[in-house]
Amino acid sequence: MTDVVVIAQGSLSYSRRVAILVVGLALIALTVFTSATIPLPPTVQRGLFVLGIVYLGLLLKPLPGGFVLLDILLAAGATISFGYLVANWEVLAYRALFEPALHEVILGLVALVSVIELTRRLVGWPIALLTVIAFLYALYGRYLPDAFAHRGFSVERIVNSQYLTHEGLFGSLTGVAVTLVAMFLVFGALVQQVGVADLFMKLAAKLSFGKFGGPGKIEVVSSALMGTISGSSTANVVTTGTTTIPMMRRAGFSPTFAASVEAVSSTGGQLMPPVLGVAAFLMAELTGIPFGTIALASLIPAVLYFVCVFVEVDLESRKLTLVTDWDDAGRASLKEIIRKIYLLLPIVVLAYFLFAMYSPTKAAYYACITALIVGVPKWKELLTAAAGKQFVMDFVTSATTVVLACACAGIIVGILSLTGATMSLSYALVELAGDNYFLLLVFVMFLCIILGMGLPTPAAYAVAAAFAAPMLVQAGVQILAAHMFVLFYASLSSITPPVAVAAYAAAGIANASPMRVAVTATKLGLSAFIIPFVFVQDPAILIGQAPIVDTVIVSVTALLGVTALGLSTIGYYRGPVSMIERLGYFAAAIMMMMPSVLLSLGGMVLAAVLLVIHFRTYPAENTKHSQELQRI
Repeated sequence: MTDVVVIAQGSLSYSRRVAILVVGLALIALTVFTSATIPLPPTVQRGLFVLGIVYLGLLLKPLPGGFVLLDILLAAGATISFGYLVANWEVLAYRALFEPALHEVILGLVALVSVIELTRRLVGWPIALLTVIAFLYALYGRYLPDAFAHRGFSVERIVNSQYLTHEGLFGSLTGVAVTLVAMFLVFGALVQQVGVADLFMKLAAKLSFGKFGGPGKIEVVSSALMGTISGSSTANVVTTGTTTIPMMRRAGFSPTFAASVEAVSSTGGQLMPPVLGVAAFLMAELTGIPFGTIALASLIPAVLYFVCVFVEVDLESRKLTLVTDWDDAGRASLKEIIRKIYLLLPIVVLAYFLFAMYSPTKAAYYACITALIVGVPKWKELLTAAAGKQFVMDFVTSATTVVLACACAGIIVGILSLTGATMSLSYALVELAGDNYFLLLVFVMFLCIILGMGLPTPAAYAVAAAFAAPMLVQAGVQILAAHMFVLFYASLSSITPPVAVAAYAAAGIANASPMRVAVTATKLGLSAFIIPFVFVQDPAILIGQAPIVDTVIVSVTALLGVTALGLSTIGYYRGPVSMIERLGYFAAAIMMMMPSVLLSLGGMVLAAVLLVIHFRTYPAENTKHSQELQRI
């Protein structure tokens, strides 16, 4: 189970590879053309794009055992069903409220089956199964207990809402996926070819120069930077982890720790502005909040997350006495970085147009144009067949999983809307929690983690938001804080056992135990499990949601809190930290991260007392690391 398609091109026949490139190029052309000019009618653009994704899915993951005929029938059925919708969109738009004809019901079922089956193959069982359960719920909901029952709907009514309207398969989630998200995936694939990823690695190395555990910090920083152009934590692991995990192992870190740092850092990349794993666009669509507001609000929580992981890597390297020797050829010179700093211009252009309130599609389009311009020195390399194939394949492997998952998420959300199940679940959980606000937050946290398992970030957020966000808003949580809460925990599903796809991908690279990596990654990412509880209590930590003075105060105390949390997690600084001291640091961290002046002051006093005790126990001149500390 994975949220990114990883298929060796050598495992596909020549004809399949050619077909994949042709369809991929067609989808890229459709995306860029409609971004640069005028989008096609929603039904037409969504129908054509999803049909192309179905073709790609069949080409990338044919049925095993030579069942070619079934795939051919599925392709033919999808062509007819999606083609019918595209060809008759104007007529269908005016009769969506009427009962569909028999042939439309059949075509609608074929479209739904093709999307669900390809999602099962490329994304995994969980969301495909959840989509089927949603369909059955709409059909047989009348037989459920009163708390979740509804009057029930016929197959005709369900197909009408999911196939012939903009409420399900071709709803807003699919619309965002085939326009905004697709354009950002084109941008991400393009800047990878231009060399931005390589520059990110060099920048990360420079920022980590001369410190304890340099390779681990490279892993943290590079994943944070890659989060600006990636829509999947697993894709982030595959992109950066193949370089950084072996580097960490050579430096002396254990395979489990190296893989865990990569998994937790890549997951954090999905929370890093300006793109937030492209989930920010879905959030803007669902909440009506401007994209720039969402991106700005996410900055401090994301920084706190990475500061905590950075501290943990530093402390682990101190514990293992791992001081990086940067005298080899692996060190990037400042002059080399400055020479290539212009490669960051596409990111700067993207951020400028996003925060200037241009449409995200236009912002990504202008950023792509900028990437082509800064890539002029590499045009000889970029115009080769190999580079072109890699560009298309990078887009295809990301787009197939994201669009299919969002299409299924759209079906689920559409059925929830049709049946009113969201409100039923909200009332049930709110009633179960009673007046215990904290218990409700815990329920919602676990719900988001479960619903996000095995999904790319955009789909994980969309599915979880459909169920969980209304509960939080109903409980009085500010709408932006509620959706950020959902995004955090839906993203964290990629490192949380048992379905920790990012952790498992990193474990494969490190040759480590997948479950041990998942457990260690969850421990290292503990700050992200706490931070959302902070901003739903008081959104001051979200920039723009409170007076700036409050934001600064809460951010500074939270920064001290995540540092103490890192000490508690690793259990080492100048020397070993006892279990009682670790519990003390953990308590101090929680107190400093809470939006209360008295609690924060108490946490700072407790942490200061513990540090004084530690410094007296391990004076600098007596630590086994004093020699290494003098070299820094």
